[in-house]
Amino acid sequence: MASLHSILELAREADKAENYSVALMNYRLFLKHETGDPQAWSDYAGLLLVMDRHEDCLSACARALEIFPDFEPALLNKASALVGIDSFEEARKIYERLLALNPDRPDYILALQKFMYITGDAASTEPELLRALEIEPDNIDVLNTLISVYMIKNDHQKYRRYAEKLIDIKFKDSDKYLWEKSVIYLRLGDFREGFRLFEHRPSNQRKSGFNEPLWTGKPFSGRTLLLRWEQGFGDTIMMLRYGPMVKALGGAVILYVQNDLADLAKTCDGFDYVITNKDDKPNFDFQLPLMSLPLVSGTELNTIPAQIPYLKIPPIVKNREAIIDRLNNSDNPDNSDKSNKLNKPNKLKKIGLVWAGGKLYQNDRLRSISPAFLPPFGRYTGAAWYSLQRETPDLIPFDGVIPMADLMDSFADTAFVVSSMDLIVTVDTAMAHLAGALGKPTMLMLPFKPDWRWMLTRKDSPWYPSMQIYRQPSEGNWEDVIEAVIDDLIASRQNSP
Repeated sequence: MASLHSILELAREADKAENYSVALMNYRLFLKHETGDPQAWSDYAGLLLVMDRHEDCLSACARALEIFPDFEPALLNKASALVGIDSFEEARKIYERLLALNPDRPDYILALQKFMYITGDAASTEPELLRALEIEPDNIDVLNTLISVYMIKNDHQKYRRYAEKLIDIKFKDSDKYLWEKSVIYLRLGDFREGFRLFEHRPSNQRKSGFNEPLWTGKPFSGRTLLLRWEQGFGDTIMMLRYGPMVKALGGAVILYVQNDLADLAKTCDGFDYVITNKDDKPNFDFQLPLMSLPLVSGTELNTIPAQIPYLKIPPIVKNREAIIDRLNNSDNPDNSDKSNKLNKPNKLKKIGLVWAGGKLYQNDRLRSISPAFLPPFGRYTGAAWYSLQRETPDLIPFDGVIPMADLMDSFADTAFVVSSMDLIVTVDTAMAHLAGALGKPTMLMLPFKPDWRWMLTRKDSPWYPSMQIYRQPSEGNWEDVIEAVIDDLIASRQNSP
């Protein structure tokens, strides 16, 4: 058998590498033979905390504190576990005890202020966070929390100052440095500087395979320009709005898009040809990635081309009849006369719901909502709810939801479904852009730290005039977002004739 010391080291190494099952096994093996090590009990408790096993974490902390009643690592883990089970008053006492033991420890100051922040007392946290920053100026965790406080307080000047400081520390020697700075400026509506630095985005640094000169935004009469996609479906849909503006400056405009978007893109004005990687590429004089269009067009906050709708339903919708039949039957299950199609009187408002994005997106866990949070939507009975969630087409998050995603084989199908709804309620995914581009009333549910295009604090979107934004008031708080959406749905029903 390996020595106890080597077993403990294996546990800690596996813990650090996030190999939790191996770490758990080795911690248990060590503690079975050596029960008097408070640090080992505390390390084990820390692992259980990361795994959201709060009750087990409290038990491990209790063992450590039996050996050493003021053992600070165990106290810190215990307080965090108490927060996890909503024992806030007991947690507060432990954080205050830690600060009494060591008042100038930045991590203890941060722990208490994070606690104050998540329990809704963000206003009083700023002075103590600034004190922690004086003690340890490069503390990334303190800076992150301070930035969140300034977002809540809507203090854009301080948000910018400390967000820039964080980036200077975290990305100074990284290729991401300028791109990360662009996100700050774009969130704050500084489009001129933001889009200039946005040229350093990762997708624009990869080799595109196109060697023709980049278009600078100048008129190109008698010549040909190719605009090419580079990011996700939502980004492409968002940038199609520039088609008429670009076309007005020159000759032929070729749009090179993802295969799945080709039929939809053809309904947008401004493009002479729409091609995909399945087509031979014609000759052209200039080229530009789509996400560079705001820069070369000199887009400012008040000059965003936002005439909606700028997309239409493609002429060929494979599942048109099946979609119509399901909508008619769900609207009135006893109605056997389908001759009137969608022109018959509708009894209930139709709301399409999307609660999650694609898992391949690196920040999907932040923008997507667990189905466990969705049942409160069922309280709003003034509508027929339809699930447009393509990733889990068979999941019914609350009683009465009618699935539609199995009929959404293409963006043409999806556009037809969206156009058949009265309202779309969605998280930040391609559906939000599609609904906005079609001019459909949309309620967009956003995480606390949103993508740059939704900016900060605004309840509307300058990109999509038919959109209303609902933001998390604090990180991870989807409950309040959903309640706000429900409240507005109820209010709109009461105010309608």
